[in-house]
Amino acid sequence: MCRSYKRNTNPKNLSAFRALIFSIALFQIVFLVHNASAQENIEVNKDDSLALVAFFHATEGQNWKNNSGWLTPDPLETWYGIYSVEEVQPDEHRVTRIDLRDNGLTGYVPEDLIDMDWLWRIEISSNQMSGPFPEVIWDLPRMRFPRMGPNFFSGEIPWEKVYTNEVVTHNILHDNYFEGQLPDIQEGNFPRAVSLDLYSNRLTGALPSGWEHLTSLRALQIQANKFTGSLDDLIGLKDVESLERFRVGYNYGLEAGPIPDWIEDMGDFLKHSLELSGTNRTGKIPEWIGNMSVLPRLYLGGGDDIGGELPESMAYMENLSSLIITEANFEGTIPEWIGQLPALSSLRLSDNAFTGTIPSSLNNSGVDDIRLVNLDLDGPLPNLGNMVLETLILDNPGFEMEDIPAWIGDQDGLIRLQLIQMGITGGLPEFLSNLTNMIDISFDDNAITGEVPSWITNLEDLRAFSVSRTNMEINEVPSWLSNHEELAYIGLGGLGLSGTIPGFLGDLPMLTTLALDDNELTGQIPNELGNLAFMDSLNLANNQLEGPIPSSLADMGWFEGVTNLSALVLSGNENLTGDLPMEFTNWNPDVLRVLWFDGTGLCAPDDGAFSEWLDQVATPYDPNDPITLTSLRRTDECKDTSIDPDQQPHVFRLNQNYPNPFNPTTNISYQIPSETHVTLDVFDVLGQKVATLVNEQKNAGQYEVNFDAAKLASGTYIYRLKAGERTQTQTMMLIK
Repeated sequence: MCRSYKRNTNPKNLSAFRALIFSIALFQIVFLVHNASAQENIEVNKDDSLALVAFFHATEGQNWKNNSGWLTPDPLETWYGIYSVEEVQPDEHRVTRIDLRDNGLTGYVPEDLIDMDWLWRIEISSNQMSGPFPEVIWDLPRMRFPRMGPNFFSGEIPWEKVYTNEVVTHNILHDNYFEGQLPDIQEGNFPRAVSLDLYSNRLTGALPSGWEHLTSLRALQIQANKFTGSLDDLIGLKDVESLERFRVGYNYGLEAGPIPDWIEDMGDFLKHSLELSGTNRTGKIPEWIGNMSVLPRLYLGGGDDIGGELPESMAYMENLSSLIITEANFEGTIPEWIGQLPALSSLRLSDNAFTGTIPSSLNNSGVDDIRLVNLDLDGPLPNLGNMVLETLILDNPGFEMEDIPAWIGDQDGLIRLQLIQMGITGGLPEFLSNLTNMIDISFDDNAITGEVPSWITNLEDLRAFSVSRTNMEINEVPSWLSNHEELAYIGLGGLGLSGTIPGFLGDLPMLTTLALDDNELTGQIPNELGNLAFMDSLNLANNQLEGPIPSSLADMGWFEGVTNLSALVLSGNENLTGDLPMEFTNWNPDVLRVLWFDGTGLCAPDDGAFSEWLDQVATPYDPNDPITLTSLRRTDECKDTSIDPDQQPHVFRLNQNYPNPFNPTTNISYQIPSETHVTLDVFDVLGQKVATLVNEQKNAGQYEVNFDAAKLASGTYIYRLKAGERTQTQTMMLIK
């Protein structure tokens, strides 16, 4: 039976559970709690006991990671996850708190919980529960702290019930699939709200106004949704002096504009974080940012057109502990004052135009987490031996480090070391064997030679190992990898590996990323890869693999009915043949963003459902996000050439440009199924539009345009086709 990626939103019939509960009561199963002080057994209210039985069955309790004690006569307080049982009145004991986080719960929240009227806190986050918004929890008279995310609840939130609830203080609903629009906030709404965590859902519409009414709010986290409108709709927050955490990032549909001046008014009370990444901020960081002296965490960039040099006023942010700036236009040198910020512990700068060298002032700082990625920095690397580092990630093609400095070997607390595109040559030095706590190692894109040293193969808790495109002496997929069951990331691309893909890779239970591209691997794709429940990205491009795709591969990326796979790359294996398995359509197209099978003998099945699914794969989840990579590369030679192409039914499709890579011109073809307004735009990797190739009404049909990039710099570019409400995106490489 084919599984569907769609989550079940229909609650199961409760009558069977109520019958079961009644039968349990008839058999007089008594649930007891041991009172340690009185040394006697006391009976818990039967309403709680029976509600918990219903909850156990509704959430598939027999499949939980830990269900010890449940449905046994053991004292109820010993049941796993029953955090607290209290004597609420003389001789009346009630369950007041449940904690079943990350315990493999599936299914739904049953209505029977309504009888647990002394329950004030329930935590069922990090599970795989589904169904509509669990209203019954918000109906409980004493419920203050419901933690519902991450899960897979979906549909619209009943805002009238949530807004007017007079008991709940923490609305923790993040990382679900809730949708719809937030209404404006009126006086009296959320009367006791302390935290409103709605991030990573599918909420849409303009940001609501009226935030000044939430006078007790401490945390507002609404990032990673699809909100539109103006950031100024949140201006009321400047009067909420209890607010400590304000995160609105990665809502790409917000109107462009500078960082609002009213945020300066929050400088005296934002004591946790300010996140504005991915909100279409423009211009520069205002000088007044230095007045936010209590702010510990600042997030900027995320594809925004904001940049310039970092203002010197930031040197006065004495409580700043994390500075995270990604995908923006910041330039100039990384200032020395960064290493003099007294509270700074994490410095993460990526995909910007910073130049010069790494500031030597970091050597005397308290920073333990340095991540400098895809900048224009050059060497030499300063001596940072006085630092006590946990993470060191450097990825800068301008560096010519040659030798790894000895001071890195003295960082015995280091757990993550990534030195990528740093110009390193020769073998890995022996002093790195001092790093016995390492869990993450990457030396990609360096001229490193020699065998993998034993100190790496013997690490006890290795979770990531990547040496792609180095000169290391690795002839085949190493067998020692099978000894590391915690491995989540394996990068072995561009090493010239021979032999077959070993089946033991499918026995690494935590593996999420496997890169074996640009090698000389032969044979068939092993069935065992279908066992990789957490697989996010599989890259097998440009090998000599052969045969059909095993249908078991469609099982890859599935865990407890949830699909995780976001990228599958099979390109350049010309001896892969046959149709892609129809079971691929069970993968969630909102999650699967990249599917490449060009340059192979693979074909899409001649099935309308598969074609529709492919269209969904190539459509970005958020069309307002210009830098989200969604890419479909297919083999067009599968078409029946005996049929006149002009008679083929037109579909919505954006094809891969040809040639690719290119210099300086390339052709881009596309087709649309009906008359509509069409735009075809080109963006750089920071999300800035560099060209508009089409912007006009078009009839249904196939079209091709030429793109001349003579005035652009080498690099990766993204081109996006929009026809009516439909959008597809591809990437191309300009090499001069």
